[in-house]
Amino acid sequence: MTKAEYLSRLESLLSCLPESQRAESLAFYEEMILDRMEEGLSEEEAVSTLDAPGVVAEAILDDLPAVPRVVAKTRRKSRVLLWVLVILGFPVWGALLAALAITVLSFYATVWIFVAVVWGLAVLLVLGCPLFLLFAVCGLIVGNAPYTLVEFGAALVALGLGLLLVRLAFELTRGVALLSAAVVRRAVSPFVKRRDSGGHGGSHHDGGAEARGGDHRPIPPEEFTRPLEAVARG
Repeated sequence: MTKAEYLSRLESLLSCLPESQRAESLAFYEEMILDRMEEGLSEEEAVSTLDAPGVVAEAILDDLPAVPRVVAKTRRKSRVLLWVLVILGFPVWGALLAALAITVLSFYATVWIFVAVVWGLAVLLVLGCPLFLLFAVCGLIVGNAPYTLVEFGAALVALGLGLLLVRLAFELTRGVALLSAAVVRRAVSPFVKRRDSGGHGGSHHDGGAEARGGDHRPIPPEEFTRPLEAVARG
């Protein structure tokens, strides 16, 4: 099989994908064939080192996130069937999507309102310290020693509690930010594939892997839960 025949067959099998994804995959495998030809293989020998187009196409589709994978495979079978499922299934998937959005937004609102309240208390206590000190000075001026001591003690307590709450609010903000990021990544994971920074953009093989039986490993779930574990430990 020649390079043109291989890529044409692969393009046909990937016709269910968006054009940009299809072009990216074809460019990757074309480059792989050219690399092997530069190593001294003939065109047919270079193509023979790759998996069959059908195997490669299935691996590429299996590497997609859950929702795009189902859409692509259904579209490959029948575009009419895809639209029928989308339209008839709207009451189900539309309700689920709306419920998910409401749940996530409610979670964000509740948690961030709590963080805002802690920050508000911290600021009030820190700003209240100078006010208590002013009252203490007034008591000192009028010669009311007990009142002066009470107001001075209140100033110290307000300052101490305020600084503690500032520290707590800072840690809560950092922890909630990590938790929020983890929730967002988890929520979009069925729709969006996370790209590894060191790999070929959109490729389905590890850059150092052999052509035959390339690396099609999915993203491990632990990657999404590490921020949550960090917050729990912190």
